[in-house]
Amino acid sequence: MKIMLSDLKPHEAEKCFECHTTGYGKPGGFVSYETTPEMADVGCETCHGPGALHAEDGDPELIRRTPVVKDCKVCHNEERMGDFNFRPLMFSGAH
Repeated sequence: MKIMLSDLKPHEAEKCFECHTTGYGKPGGFVSYETTPEMADVGCETCHGPGALHAEDGDPELIRRTPVVKDCKVCHNEERMGDFNFRPLMFSGAH
């Protein structure tokens, strides 16, 4: 994501931060690559949803166990960004 920032306008990048960082726009979440680099990049909650309740009691029903590619394709589609070889982490052995 950071590599692509130079190609995006600030308002476009902000839309990407919602999924491509952890906690963007929330207290304790991503602010910038300079000040909160540990919150950069796609995290678990991007694909699996908020995990605080799941972490508290371990109930697998409190988290999205199987994400679907169509959620990513809202933004990652040929009309918007056809040239960057989108490969969802769910197919890359991220787990």
